[in-house]
Amino acid sequence: MELDVAWRLLEASAIDLEVTDKAQRLANAFASRPSERHIDPASDPNRDAWSKGLITQRLELINAVCAETAGPRDQIRLIVLAADILEASIAASDPNRKGGKSSDKWKKFLKLLDEGAKSHADPRERSARILLLLREARNKAPVTHGTKSDLRGMMADVVDRLARNWRLSDKEKSTVSRDVPTLLKEAVNAAADYGFGQPGQANSLLQQRNEIIEAIDGAIAQRNSWKAS
Repeated sequence: MELDVAWRLLEASAIDLEVTDKAQRLANAFASRPSERHIDPASDPNRDAWSKGLITQRLELINAVCAETAGPRDQIRLIVLAADILEASIAASDPNRKGGKSSDKWKKFLKLLDEGAKSHADPRERSARILLLLREARNKAPVTHGTKSDLRGMMADVVDRLARNWRLSDKEKSTVSRDVPTLLKEAVNAAADYGFGQPGQANSLLQQRNEIIEAIDGAIAQRNSWKAS
């Protein structure tokens, strides 16, 4: 998932200029940066499209990587990455944000989620809870501010805390995701519920990533065949 490192390594290897360019564009899109270097992000009229408009696709890509990894350490890293991506994408849509200060748009979105998670009248109640659970899991991860190294115990603590905050019944609490793969999968649809794009789009970030991997494999195979001949 360290896409900036990946495209620079591709550039250094000179394996394929077109693949390198695609990898750089993917890295920019994933990190909420405009692909065109000459564009000033603060005045870009398409700012929402490449910032919060791609949140669902970014989470979809993270979810796919999670399906390829089984270790708890990797899952913790992906939880942190997913929550960071959500926050950074919304912050990137705020032209008034300065330096390392928290974005006003992010603060407003958190308030919207908090209200939605407690309102049975809000049709996005479950989606709000999923995204808040994602954020809280990030905050309690052992690589951030948490004290528990056990992933299962960490997630149980997070669910217990939020369930009390939301005043959930035992039955409602039992429906809250406690495992990382399920949470990341649900986060994709939750983001879509909040208007941050749709999963399964043609030329999505996930599709671009898969095409880049396929192209790299092809280039390596071709280079090996040249060496063998």
